[in-house]
Amino acid sequence: MLQILLFISAFILIIWAPIESRKIRNGWKSPRYKGTADEYRLSIRKQFNLFKWMALAVGVVDLGMAFVDQPDTAHMAVQLALAATWLAAGGTMFYCVRLLDATPAAPPSA
Repeated sequence: MLQILLFISAFILIIWAPIESRKIRNGWKSPRYKGTADEYRLSIRKQFNLFKWMALAVGVVDLGMAFVDQPDTAHMAVQLALAATWLAAGGTMFYCVRLLDATPAAPPSA
């Protein structure tokens, strides 16, 4: 059951983070945020850095757990798939941090 929750949360992170980082890079900020768009971008960048290292740590731990006393190969396969998913989430977060550091895309000229 825990593996299912970990898969779902990793896939949500992989899908949601690039969409959100593109919006923020182009100047969007949450209406509830009291600061400027640049301050919002920096605070989200800090959160994404935390997610980046957390996802890589979970991926490495799952990779190690795959080879530690698994009762059968099905459990090992699930742990390896989970590790790959979290490592992909970490890679996605590296990409999102780079997106937030990039300058905004130029608006199309009329």
